[in-house]
Amino acid sequence: MSEGAITVREVVRLLWKADSYPCRNEEWAVAARHGTSCACKGRAAVASPDDSPEFARWLKKLQRRDLSVNEREEIY
Repeated sequence: MSEGAITVREVVRLLWKADSYPCRNEEWAVAARHGTSCACKGRAAVASPDDSPEFARWLKKLQRRDLSVNEREEIY
């Protein structure tokens, strides 16, 4: 794994952080951009030897735009 690479585990953690950040009305656009940024990083993520296989499956599901809030919570 190259030094600049981001792991699947890290992207899942970033997505969770973006999804769980408490937003006031004016912060929703910022949170949405952060989530989009995390999803872009997910396309370049590489599996770390320490990552369990579930992380890749979770990341793939979390990148779906049609995922409901309940489904996202279940993954996290």
